[in-house]
Amino acid sequence: MKKILFGMVSLIGLLAGCSSNKGPDLPTAMPVKGKVIQGGSPVTAGRVVFHPQNVTHGIEPFAEIQQDGTFTLTSYQYKDGVAPPGDYVVTVEPFTLKTGQLKKLGGEKIPRRYWDTSTSTLKVTIHDGDNDVVLTLK
Repeated sequence: MKKILFGMVSLIGLLAGCSSNKGPDLPTAMPVKGKVIQGGSPVTAGRVVFHPQNVTHGIEPFAEIQQDGTFTLTSYQYKDGVAPPGDYVVTVEPFTLKTGQLKKLGGEKIPRRYWDTSTSTLKVTIHDGDNDVVLTLK
């Protein structure tokens, strides 16, 4: 009886280890690098969020703006530098999550219209292949 019970437990363990439980397929993503500029100078802090338009994947790539104005998107893993192809409205916010808490930054004067998708005029299309994005705030 012990041999049968041991055999059944072993078989269940073997079958569980062989199951394909990888989750849903993620959309293919393309390399994206970018920079945020205002008045000819780099924006030195804040956050960008790419809000998908007319797509079903629901992935909103985001990034912290570095001191030189550059950003590296996060879509699937931290700073993976990719985004699914498609059209996006981009928001630029004077907030950061570097500390683990949403915190308004003091020095940057990012106009409020760029904080919200309904008023941001920043539109980006991510194409197959490499994408170099320059976001110019006016």
